[in-house]
Amino acid sequence: MAKHVLIVVTNPAPGQEEEFNRWYSNRHLDDVLRVPGFVAAQRFKLTMDGAQSLPGPYLAIYEMETDDPAATFAELAKAAQSGEMLLSPALDTTNIVSSIFTPITERKTR
Repeated sequence: MAKHVLIVVTNPAPGQEEEFNRWYSNRHLDDVLRVPGFVAAQRFKLTMDGAQSLPGPYLAIYEMETDDPAATFAELAKAAQSGEMLLSPALDTTNIVSSIFTPITERKTR
């Protein structure tokens, strides 16, 4: 199986950051990991912007193992659209940015 990462940048709805973080960390990550092909998930909060700002302060990295990342992503979208995976009203759905990346080198460490 090929490895990929789904990168998602999000914002909480105004005034709902605490609920957003509670939902995302305690429910949403597990919901995503129930979708076949997703094998790991981790969240991050922006510490410092570079030369250009990202569209949100929260980042989630989902590791995928699949030979068809588009189909795996479609299954994730299907779960969200069917109500099988509930999206919190604390999530600002108007500013979600997501992309799938495939490694082109081996992982290097020191």
